Amino acid sequence: MKEAFASVNTVVVFEQFMTDTTAAADYVLPVAASFEEEDVYCSSMYHAYLNYGPKLVDPPGEAKPDLWIWTELAKRLGFGDVFAYTREQFLAMALRPLETQGITLERIKAEHRILLPVEPVPWHDRRFQTPSGKYEFTSNIARQKGMDGRLQIMYPAESEEAHPALAAKYPYRLLTIHPLRSNHSQHYPLVPALQTVRIEACHFLCQPI
Repeated sequence: MKEAFASVNTVVVFEQFMTDTTAAADYVLPVAASFEEEDVYCSSMYHAYLNYGPKLVDPPGEAKPDLWIWTELAKRLGFGDVFAYTREQFLAMALRPLETQGITLERIKAEHRILLPVEPVPWHDRRFQTPSGKYEFTSNIARQKGMDGRLQIMYPAESEEAHPALAAKYPYRLLTIHPLRSNHSQHYPLVPALQTVRIEACHFLCQPI
């Protein structure tokens, strides 16, 4: 990344925090945080809800929303007419594909969250995205790549199976999918103690779709 940055005459970064990227930039434009601008949020990993986030406070200092920066940049580059919309209009355009399902910006503003019309049970038709179309306990693709191909059980470091002494000392356990050393991946560099290189092995048992 350093070589890529060095090959460009001027590097401008939009950021809220002083990260490694902003430290390497020539100019840093402060951007508004999520509570400082109106937006619509959707997470395809944890739930099927569309959420509305109203603007709660003004951004500090000269911080601006990303969309404002893009719009102003377009004006200065000579194609501002392409971005000649308000933030509300941009949000409405983003939701336009869902209008046939009765989901509009006006509705999400009124209800604050809407359950998307998706199947609540993954793979309810029992058709999996594997070469066989079935759930595979072993993967021939993984074996062809030199991996074991079998599913493996990985116990938490504090579990009774992995570390009985720790489990006895800390018997109360919570289920979480957050990384061990990071709460929010984009914010962890702010805490020096968390700046530890951690290599995690990933075994891809299914062919990428």
